[in-house]
Amino acid sequence: MIIDVNKLKQQGKTEESFTFEFVPARQLLDLPEASIEGCVRVNAYVRLSGKDLYSEGEAVFTVKGECSRCLEAAAVEVTVPFEAQFSLLSGADYPIKAGLADLTPAVEEAIITGSPMVIYCKDDCKGFCPNCGVNLNKSKCNCKN
Repeated sequence: MIIDVNKLKQQGKTEESFTFEFVPARQLLDLPEASIEGCVRVNAYVRLSGKDLYSEGEAVFTVKGECSRCLEAAAVEVTVPFEAQFSLLSGADYPIKAGLADLTPAVEEAIITGSPMVIYCKDDCKGFCPNCGVNLNKSKCNCKN
C-alpha cells in the first residue's frame, strides 16, 4: 500500500483518497483458532502538509474462526480505523523513503490493536450449559438451573 508522495506533489495535489486490497503477510490476530479470511480492504485518505503526509482511514476484513461461546464456526466482518503521520525527518515512526510512504505497517498495527478478542456465531449465541455441556443453541438441557 504505497503512496507516491512525489507523484502527488507533481500533480499539484495536497490530498487524495485511495482504496487498496491486500492479503496480510503474517498472522495479525491474537484470537486462537481464528484468521483473516481473504483480503483486507483499506480505504485511506491522505493529506500533504509541508514535509509530512497525514493518513487516516479504515481497514475492513472478515475474521473466521470458532465461536467463543459454543465453538461452532463463526465469521464476523470487522472495521478498524487507523491514522498515521509519515515524515521525511529521521527517526519518524512512519518514514517517507525515496518519496514513498508505505501504509502497510500502520494498517497492520491497527488490525492488531483493533481486532476483536472474541467472535460469536450469532449475536444471541447461548453457548454451552455450564453443568452438562450441551450446546444450548441446538437443544435444551435437563439441568435444574
